[in-house]
Amino acid sequence: MVNLVWFALDIVIFIQLLRYGPREFADLSKRVFYGVCGLTLLTAFGAVFLTTIEFHDFGVYSAFGQNLMMSVLFLAMLYRRRSLRGQSLSIALCKLLGTGFASLAFFLFSSLSQRSVLLPFLYVAIFVYDVIYVGMLYKQQRVATKPSNNPITEPNQAEIPL
Repeated sequence: MVNLVWFALDIVIFIQLLRYGPREFADLSKRVFYGVCGLTLLTAFGAVFLTTIEFHDFGVYSAFGQNLMMSVLFLAMLYRRRSLRGQSLSIALCKLLGTGFASLAFFLFSSLSQRSVLLPFLYVAIFVYDVIYVGMLYKQQRVATKPSNNPITEPNQAEIPL
């Protein structure tokens, strides 16, 4: 059941990628953007499927590996955009807490986690990057909400130095 809910949420994220993604990569034609998305999806499917077969784990290593990649990519997105556009402290905190509790549950109750050296590393690395992301978002949110000399610029859309 958890996997179905997760899949449904992933479908929502994928639809948003298809809808809003071309705007983020304006230097690519839509055809190239969608082609890259398709190739990336196929590559990700292959990586998850083969990791599951290789490690006999039903997706645990893949899930936490992907989660670490997302944590790093959130930082890259914040740096690249130089604004809070599309990002919020509440989303960052939900990711931090959700992954933190999932990591803790796997660490305490999964026999796979007890005999793995990689999974505990992934738990800690994800947590560290998520804390950094929350801190950077908090800092930028404070800068963005300071009164500006330019009344036309909306606070959440202003460029913020990193």
